[in-house]
Amino acid sequence: MKKFVLSALACALVAVVTPVATAATNTVTQEQVGSVLRWQTGFAHAGATLRVSGPNGITETKFGSQPVQLAINPATMPEGSYLFELTLLSSLPPVGVNRDVARPAPEVAQVTGAFRIQGGQLYTATSAPSVTENQRTGGKATPAERRKDQVIADDLITQGSLCVGLDCVNNESFGFDTIRLKENNTRIKFEDTSTGSFPTADWQLTANDSASGGADRFSIENVTATTIPFTVFGAAPNNSLIVDATGKVGMRTAVPAKDIHMVTTDTPAIRLEQSNAGGFTAQTWDVAGNEANFFVRDVTGGNRLSFRIRPGAPTSSIDIAASGNVGIGTASPTQPLHLRRTDGTAQLFVEEASSTSATRTVARFVNNGDVKLSFGTSEGPVTDWETIAGNGGYRVSVAGAATPQMTLAANGNLNITGALTQASSVTLKDNIRAVSPTALLATIAQLPIYTWNYKTSGPGEQHLGPTAEDFHRMFALGNNPKAIAPGDLAGVALGAIQALNQALSDKDQEIKALRERMNALEKLVTGSRR
Repeated sequence: MKKFVLSALACALVAVVTPVATAATNTVTQEQVGSVLRWQTGFAHAGATLRVSGPNGITETKFGSQPVQLAINPATMPEGSYLFELTLLSSLPPVGVNRDVARPAPEVAQVTGAFRIQGGQLYTATSAPSVTENQRTGGKATPAERRKDQVIADDLITQGSLCVGLDCVNNESFGFDTIRLKENNTRIKFEDTSTGSFPTADWQLTANDSASGGADRFSIENVTATTIPFTVFGAAPNNSLIVDATGKVGMRTAVPAKDIHMVTTDTPAIRLEQSNAGGFTAQTWDVAGNEANFFVRDVTGGNRLSFRIRPGAPTSSIDIAASGNVGIGTASPTQPLHLRRTDGTAQLFVEEASSTSATRTVARFVNNGDVKLSFGTSEGPVTDWETIAGNGGYRVSVAGAATPQMTLAANGNLNITGALTQASSVTLKDNIRAVSPTALLATIAQLPIYTWNYKTSGPGEQHLGPTAEDFHRMFALGNNPKAIAPGDLAGVALGAIQALNQALSDKDQEIKALRERMNALEKLVTGSRR
């Protein structure tokens, strides 16, 4: 349903709130002052809602004080009949009301009525006197004459049409009418005179309001309860409500295809509105659909579309099994959440799109015990892998293996059951330069070496080596002065080994030369003795 556009109506509907004195009685009275409708209350209300519907749709205005006024500009509003519903709440509901605890509901007063705009004029029940008895007779009969009632103490059969009302005339043209009610107030009343335990409610079929400016309507009224449970207004379009031969209900369609079938040109919807009359916070939801999506709208929360389904979504896009398992892309979910695709696109994607950079937890798994993530393949040979996190550390292993292939302890110790391999291909490296092993060896000679233990492990676990700060300062390797890459340690050690090997080779040559000189001297000494 299209909404009123207030700017287009030159602010035709304006809420005016001013404080007034209140009476002690729980009453609501309506008065008209020029083009202003005003409702005075006999109690101090905490809030009010005014709804107005007319040729252009429906609008809603909320008020927080009293009195409530509706300023109308007949010159800019479409001609026709308008309906209003004013709801007043005597007290605000308590915050955090427990639904399971019985409590008195806040006192509510509700006023409904109509006004008409015709010929640039506003007409209401207060703008002109109601139809008087003399006006009602139209001069056709005096009260004394109308008191000459006829009583027929037997069945009355009329083999023709029947006209009832002050405006019936001689030679009335009935057409196909069997019974016609003809005057300016047409009513059929069912007055039940039963007594005792029999039902006694009186009912009435009412056509149109009696007051000037009232609504064109057909209603079923409970006269005894002074309620109107059913009304059809005169501007209702064709097939506003249809019940077909099978019991299907159509709204704006004569051929309902389902139990309830609604047809409209723009976004058929169902509104679910909880008022605060029962002591709970007011909340309104819409369930609707159109060419863009099927959605649930949080009207109270700023018209947010909390749930949406786009046209073309495949079967079982979301499927809840009888077990409570939820399937995404499958009608037979085997786990509480089961995602399945057959086109190679199955994946989980968690995205935090905040413009503020910060460390955030985007996924968390909690269990009363170790948490296990399993990775499997349907391609043989089948080897499933598991990652397990818990008090025993973070472990990675082949499913069912007695010893995990990798264990990362809480103190930072990492244990693996195989070789640790670091990438070192020449294809992965830039700025390759030769290093002097002799210089490395000289630097190593100045590198302090300690025994120590990690604070997280305690003194019972001793280690040997340099500190990262000394290593980084003396060799300028790595990107973290508080850590040493195993490959850098190995590279420094290999360079030192090369320098030592060269030094040993030089010593060997020197020793060889010395031996040759000693041998020559020995020969000289031995020859001179002979």
